[in-house]
Amino acid sequence: MDDSRGARAVEMVKLDYLHSRLHVRLEGLTDHEYLWEPVARCLTMDGGSGKVVRHGPVGLTNIAWRLCHIGDALREERNFGWLGREPTRLDAEIVHPMTAAGALDYIDDSWRVWQDLVGSLSVDEMWQPIGAIGG
Repeated sequence: MDDSRGARAVEMVKLDYLHSRLHVRLEGLTDHEYLWEPVARCLTMDGGSGKVVRHGPVGLTNIAWRLCHIGDALREERNFGWLGREPTRLDAEIVHPMTAAGALDYIDDSWRVWQDLVGSLSVDEMWQPIGAIGG
């Protein structure tokens, strides 16, 4: 295995650690803290639709938006396209959780989707450039 592959393997292991660390850091997170807005009209989640609500200045978010963003990044359809697979979940089906416990479940489910996707790749596929589809 060349150095770049070894380094990449270490990066994949680190992701598992980060997933576990996220859970430890969020232990005891309340629904009030999850939905609390640090500034009025920040990026948050809409309780009725479970979709992102962009009220005010770009970049100002609450914990709910950030955790949903992590879950989205792990399970979005584009990941499958970039890696030459058909998506197992559709972006249109995303409904963001409105509770702290629901957010952790969403991240765990999204993590499993990511792990299944990466696990479906052969070693050769793992090291292929993403190419034009990735921009």
